[in-house]
Amino acid sequence: MGAWGTGPFDDDSAMDWAYGLDEADLSTRRRLIDDALRAAVSCDDYVEQPVAAEAIAAAAVVAQLWGGVVPEWSGPRFLVQGERLEIDEESAELAARALDRVVADGSEWRELWEEAGELDDARSMLCDLKSRLSRTRSAP
Repeated sequence: MGAWGTGPFDDDSAMDWAYGLDEADLSTRRRLIDDALRAAVSCDDYVEQPVAAEAIAAAAVVAQLWGGVVPEWSGPRFLVQGERLEIDEESAELAARALDRVVADGSEWRELWEEAGELDDARSMLCDLKSRLSRTRSAP
């Protein structure tokens, strides 16, 4: 799986996605985030692990921007440097739906964490992200 922890960016696919987000123009970052979330939500049968990892990373970015909580995990440099990106309630809801899909049956991400015996820890991280997404928006 290429994961070294249960954090949203503790995975090769997630870190590659975060690097791409950092390298993207500010004008395309929102589209990249929404695309990663929609890719997971639109999987009817099975969510492959890289799709799930990118969706989790995107949801973590949305949670940071929406909730204004400084992350305790690694991630895109632009967040650490304090850059902002406008996120609306629709993106927060899309992120929550993507997290629901990733943890549901028919998800390679879920299967891999079950096999590793760490699904509870991984699911706890997703629950934390969903909690951040459901909070009232913090003022920028």
